[in-house]
Amino acid sequence: VYVSDSFYDIFGLDKKQHTPFTTRTFWKLIHPEDLRRVRESLYQPEDTYCPTLEYRIIRPDGKLVYISRMREVYRDAAGNPVKIIGIIHDITDRKIGELALQQSEERFRYLVQNGNDIIGIIDKEGIYTFISHNVETHLKYSESELLGRNALEFIHPEDLPWVAEALQQIQTKKIMTVGPFRFRNGAGDWRWISSVVSNHLNNSIINGLVINSKDVTEKKLKSDALILSDQRFKALVQNSSDIIVIISAKAKFL
Repeated sequence: VYVSDSFYDIFGLDKKQHTPFTTRTFWKLIHPEDLRRVRESLYQPEDTYCPTLEYRIIRPDGKLVYISRMREVYRDAAGNPVKIIGIIHDITDRKIGELALQQSEERFRYLVQNGNDIIGIIDKEGIYTFISHNVETHLKYSESELLGRNALEFIHPEDLPWVAEALQQIQTKKIMTVGPFRFRNGAGDWRWISSVVSNHLNNSIINGLVINSKDVTEKKLKSDALILSDQRFKALVQNSSDIIVIISAKAKFL
């Protein structure tokens, strides 16, 4: 068995103490959860095994290292294996990056699917390319009912002109708030929606406008009712011939 100096560096071994290198030492370093898989890969027929294998080792200093192994079998004229040449790479940095990205995506997916905001992505024409699953809870649409359709189709006719204009303006801006505006839900009812739109058209991964939306119907109706009540009161005061006095609970004139 021959191993290069870089092999000792990757496995964290002192070359003087481990020359010659033995298979016993190798098996002791393999991560227990990967040991069976690595053993099986060595004994599989050439036509069934994958020449590339990724596994983990635990170095003598306790460091976890991710290994990528490639090997090639050399045979004699009769087809019998005479030697195996393997190449290993330390891919720890790459694997840690992949795991971090995976965890980040899982966190994002959890927030998207379980948050109160409806998160959508539309292209510059307004076509949905992504919509969070919770749209079914908030707006009674399934994802498939919205994907590929233009978001402007669902806007109330009275709100459509200024919402469409806002979507044109955001293409030259970073972020803007749009709304509240009326959006038709899956049951055919008009819901008041407020959205924050972020421009990610130049992001090659997203390539669209990210829309964080909230259903603010109840808040909007209460606000409108309060305004209407105030307007009616002012009209009553201004048109009445009586003297109207407002006194607070502490008997003070307002």
